[in-house]
Amino acid sequence: MRLNVVTTSLLIFGVLLLLCWPIALGGRPSPDAPRAELANWGARALTYFLLTSMAFLSAAFGAVLIMRRNRREFLVEAKQNVRDLIEGSLKDHEKPDA
Repeated sequence: MRLNVVTTSLLIFGVLLLLCWPIALGGRPSPDAPRAELANWGARALTYFLLTSMAFLSAAFGAVLIMRRNRREFLVEAKQNVRDLIEGSLKDHEKPDA
């Protein structure tokens, strides 16, 4: 259950980061701006891109873990259903003692 919450939260966080990039980064400085100002903006943009990428990659990894867990549960349940079906069929075909 916690994995579902964390994965969903990471996905929502990533979408919010995508929607808020103009606010977070601000306008790009003009090409004539001092080199330090351009470097500062570039570092902010790179950090923002890495944060956004990590949010989506973490959400994808969480989704893979959820799928693996669900598949494992499905296989266990399918095996139990087959056992119940076979046992029920054997009980239906037993000869009555009377």
